[in-house]
Amino acid sequence: MNYEWFQDDNQIKLRFEIKNTRSDNLDIQVADVVVKVNVLDKKFAKTIDLLAPVLEGNIKYGADVLEVTLIKVQPGKWPQLSPSLSKEELIQRRKDAFLRKDQEIQAQKKLREDLKQQFDQHATKEQIKVDDRERDLIKREREQQRSDAVSDLYDQVGQDSGFEQNQVVQQEANEDQIEERLGGFEGFESYRVRIGGEAKAVPTYI
Repeated sequence: MNYEWFQDDNQIKLRFEIKNTRSDNLDIQVADVVVKVNVLDKKFAKTIDLLAPVLEGNIKYGADVLEVTLIKVQPGKWPQLSPSLSKEELIQRRKDAFLRKDQEIQAQKKLREDLKQQFDQHATKEQIKVDDRERDLIKREREQQRSDAVSDLYDQVGQDSGFEQNQVVQQEANEDQIEERLGGFEGFESYRVRIGGEAKAVPTYI
């Protein structure tokens, strides 16, 4: 796999010529001092050892060219792209680099999980507060409805009692008036006389 590289004080650019493939067939792995490019449909790969640590930048593929941009951790020009090490040293260096990459990925995963757990716990607590407020509101509304119903019931009972008392008082007053009127007519007698062929009751007083 042919490639070329370019640099400035802040970046390294790797450009690979890969013909007749698609971007979803490209697997690019960037560790701090290693770049590995896998072309899945062609079953070949290229590993490049870097002189100093980098961070992954932009990656794009088009017109049979894959371009990988890397950000230098320490700005400055490199005298060469790769270090001058033995094969065994390079192999161990790659293993260490990908181990650090894996640890970084796991740390980020754990951080996301912790943040999600904290968010879920916070959301749960807030939901409990909302539920408690709603329950308190419903409870107060029910208590108010019960209080209003009891008050209405007492008012109705009071009105009915007053109505019955008024009836009794009115009845007693009517009876008193009747007795008073009848008392004025003590010794009242009546006898019938025939007036114009009709018998009439005529009162007499003793």
